Amino acid sequence: MERQDMDGAGKDEMVRFSGDLDIQRAGELRSTLLEALEESEAVSLEFGECAKVDLSVVQMLCSAHRTATKLHKLLRLSGSLPRGFLEAVEDTGYSRTSGCTYDREGTCLWVGLSRSKKMDASASL
Repeated sequence: MERQDMDGAGKDEMVRFSGDLDIQRAGELRSTLLEALEESEAVSLEFGECAKVDLSVVQMLCSAHRTATKLHKLLRLSGSLPRGFLEAVEDTGYSRTSGCTYDREGTCLWVGLSRSKKMDASASL
């Protein structure tokens, strides 16, 4: 996982993920997401180099989105989403047509994601 300040002022940060994201990396993922949300107003997540994503990661991202919402911060997907990521979201039942009750700002990570298309998350922002 690599963090990068996108605006030079620490208000917009990119977190890039690579390799397999699974339960073995859950602690690292949690720490990285919490630090990014504490230090920035907006956090973009890029998964372009991830081959495998499991349920624990999808749950962690959902929890991070709730945390961001409570803190009045933005957590968003960015860049091209790999097939393994889209499959994990759909196979775990997280793919949605509308956000959950916590999604008052319309920023749910899972709305519109499907394995039938390789989605560029940046295009939907």
